[in-house]
Amino acid sequence: LCVAQIKEHMALGQTSLPGKNPIEYLKNAVQFCNERLWGTLGANIIIYANHLLRSAYPAMMNAAKSILQNSRSKEASDKYCMSIKDVISLIPEVN
Repeated sequence: LCVAQIKEHMALGQTSLPGKNPIEYLKNAVQFCNERLWGTLGANIIIYANHLLRSAYPAMMNAAKSILQNSRSKEASDKYCMSIKDVISLIPEVN
């Protein structure tokens, strides 16, 4: 989602942009803005690190409990983990 606001005309628009991961989306957003929007542009990026960390801990606890209850990691991997393929797809150099 790319939102552009032009002060002189007070126009606000939204454009959906492709991206299978945050890095690809950001590249597409910069390209879109550079090619389609005029004037001086700025951007705000808000990262909710506190919420990301707080949500990661319960997920790790669920995986750990599953490993302990089942004496193996298969169930935790199937239920709580990303596939290795999905993890690798997040690495820009590989894609």
